[in-house]
Amino acid sequence: MIDTPSLRASSHPSLVTDLPGLNFKPSFNHYSGYVALPNSHKRLHYWFVESARSPSSDPVILWLTGGPGCSSMMAMLTENGPFRLEDDGKTISQNHQAWNNEASVIFLESPAGVGFSYSTDGVYNSTDATTAADNFAFLQGFFQEFTEFNQGQPFFLTGESYAGNYVPQLAEVIVDHQARAANGAMDHEAQFAASLNWKGFMIGNPTMDFADMSANYLKFMAAHAFISLPDMQEAESVCNGTFSPPPTKECSDIVDKLTLQTYGVDPYNIVALCEGDGWGTEPGCFTLNALSALARPVRSMHEHRTLLQSLSSAPPSLLGQTFVPCVPTDPLRSYLNDPAVMKALHVPIESLGGEPWDACSQRLHYSGMEGSVVHIYNKILSTRPDIRMLVYSGDVDSCVPYLSTEVTMLSIPFTSSTKQSRPWSSWTYVSAQAPKSIKQIGGKAIQWGNQLAFATVRGAGHMVPHDQPEAALTLFTSFLTDKVRLL
Repeated sequence: MIDTPSLRASSHPSLVTDLPGLNFKPSFNHYSGYVALPNSHKRLHYWFVESARSPSSDPVILWLTGGPGCSSMMAMLTENGPFRLEDDGKTISQNHQAWNNEASVIFLESPAGVGFSYSTDGVYNSTDATTAADNFAFLQGFFQEFTEFNQGQPFFLTGESYAGNYVPQLAEVIVDHQARAANGAMDHEAQFAASLNWKGFMIGNPTMDFADMSANYLKFMAAHAFISLPDMQEAESVCNGTFSPPPTKECSDIVDKLTLQTYGVDPYNIVALCEGDGWGTEPGCFTLNALSALARPVRSMHEHRTLLQSLSSAPPSLLGQTFVPCVPTDPLRSYLNDPAVMKALHVPIESLGGEPWDACSQRLHYSGMEGSVVHIYNKILSTRPDIRMLVYSGDVDSCVPYLSTEVTMLSIPFTSSTKQSRPWSSWTYVSAQAPKSIKQIGGKAIQWGNQLAFATVRGAGHMVPHDQPEAALTLFTSFLTDKVRLL
C-alpha cells in the first residue's frame, strides 16, 4: 500500500488505512489516535504523518494551532498537511507543498476540549501553564508509543497564532527539564526531555506581546489605506503616540472610531475576500466564549489587551476563541463530523460530548494568558546557543501585524547584543507558477547570529502555508538546516 519504507508495522492500531474521499495514493503512512495524559482525565488527539522521504532520519515536528481553542486539523487539511480538503467537504486531494515532504509531522489538537481532544470528566478549564504541561505530557506519551521517532532525529516545535504562546512555553518546559537532567535529575520528565534531540522552534504570525500588537495595529492599517493620513495624524496627536492602553478617554474614543473603519475586512488577510462567518456590529480577530456582555468579538488591539489584563487572573469560563471570522470552515465541519471519517480516524463519538467537531472550541474555558513571552525568548537564547528560532509573519495579516512582531523582536535583548548575520533584505524562492530562471521575492528577513531570525512572507495573511504554500515550504526547509538560513 505504501511506496516508501515506514517505521511502523501495518497493524498498528492508530494507522489510518481507508481515509474517506482520498483521491490519491499516499507515499507515507499516517496515524490518528489519542494519548491519555497520566493522572488525568484528558485524552489528546493527534494526526501524525510520516515523512514522505526518509522517516527514519528526517526531523520530527510538533504543530500547534492557536486560538486559544482552535484545532490543528485546520492546518492538516487546509495549510501544511499532506491532505487538502476541497470545497465540497468530501474530497481529499494531495498538497504538493506539504511539510511532510521534509519531516514527520504531529498535528496535535490542544488543549483538551479542542477538536477531538476531550476529558472523560467533561471539565475543560485550561491556562497557558496547564497547556504547556499537558503538551509536554503528550510528547512523553506519544514518543513512548512511537519510540522509533525519538532515536536522535532532530525535533522541532512549530505552530501559528496563539501558538506564539504555546510553543515558547512548551520550549521552556523542555529547557528546564533538560537542565535538571544535566544536573543529575533522574525522574521520568527530566530523562525524557534529555532524550529529545530538540533543536528549536518556528512560529508563524505569533502572539508574542499583546501590548505591541495593540500599539501598532492602527499604524499597520493606516499603511494599508484603511485609515486616512489626517485621521492617523489626529490619533497620534490625541494619544501622544501611545495607543496601548489609551491614556485618555479622548484617545480611547478615537481609537474605537478608527478601528470601526476596518469593519468588513477579513482580519486574517486584509486583501482577501471575507468568505466565512462575518461580523455583527464590530470587526475583530478574536471571539470570546464569555459571560454576559463579554460574549462578543474584540480586536487584537487595546480592547483585547484590556480584556487580557482583566482576565489573566480571572476564574475559568471567561475566555476562548469560538470561531474563525471570514475563514470558510463549513467544509471542515462537514468532513470531520462524518461518522465514516471519525471511524477512519479512530475517534470515539464520546470525544465530542454531544457537540459537533468545530474549528474552534465551543466548550473550552481558557484563562491565565501570558501578555508577553519575550522573557522566554531571552532566557532560551541566553542559555542555549544550540537552539535556533525562526519567527515569520504574513505581511497582510491584521490580527498579528508583521509590524508589531518586528517591534517585539527588536525588544528582545539578544537582538541588541548580538551582531546581525543578515541585515534586513529580501529572501527568494523558485515558484512552479513562474519561470524557474526567475527567483521570486518571498519577503524580507533579518537574522542575529545563528540562533534567531525574523522573516516576512509577501502576500500572505495569518495562515501563511495556506496563502503562500511554496514560500512557506521554502522557509520551513531552510529552517531545518543546521543554521537558521534564509535564501
